[in-house]
Amino acid sequence: MRSALLAALLPLTACRTLGPPPPALIRALETAPPMPEAVRERATLRVDSPRLSGVFEAVLVARPGSAARARLQLFPDVGGKVLDLVATPRRIAGTFPPTGESFEAALPPAGAAPRHLLFFMGVTLLELFTPVTPGRVRGARPDCDAWEVELEPVVAGGEVRAWIDPAGAVTRRAFRYHGVSWQETAGRIEGGAFRMTAEGRSRGTPSALPDALFEARPHR
Repeated sequence: MRSALLAALLPLTACRTLGPPPPALIRALETAPPMPEAVRERATLRVDSPRLSGVFEAVLVARPGSAARARLQLFPDVGGKVLDLVATPRRIAGTFPPTGESFEAALPPAGAAPRHLLFFMGVTLLELFTPVTPGRVRGARPDCDAWEVELEPVVAGGEVRAWIDPAGAVTRRAFRYHGVSWQETAGRIEGGAFRMTAEGRSRGTPSALPDALFEARPHR
């Protein structure tokens, strides 16, 4: 099973030399609209991978910020939940209830990052809901009408690059942890044999989300 999880994610990007972030990039990041304090999102999620395939209803809640938290659950048309994943600054934990398989890793990782699909999904969620600030930028280079930047990763032990448009918005991200690489672009995550695409997304901004929503152990 583990070999199938890892085969789904393969290297996607090559290393490029980056320089100091230019003033225009710093200004764009400083003036970009802030993230909402809370997010509740629903979407139809199409997943194609050796481990999990099908069309699911996705329910996502998140508290964006420098200490982002997120929880993702997937439901099929008929039957019970097939995935429950929680990502916080302290841990990434998840289950596949139909099989009883579970995963949990404390953050930051003690040693090399775990080579597990749920870890990579949790890293992606934390990056999606953590603002890209000037202080996180390690280096940058022009890329057409945007900037490619290397970021201080939210989860230590990996490499994260983002593409920033002139308005300071992130248009694409690329990740590399423990020799495994993947990328995220506008609701699509892909790497090797893994594909996940969100369609029909609807987003709300609730007034608050309780801590217990992100601290509870994912349900089997």
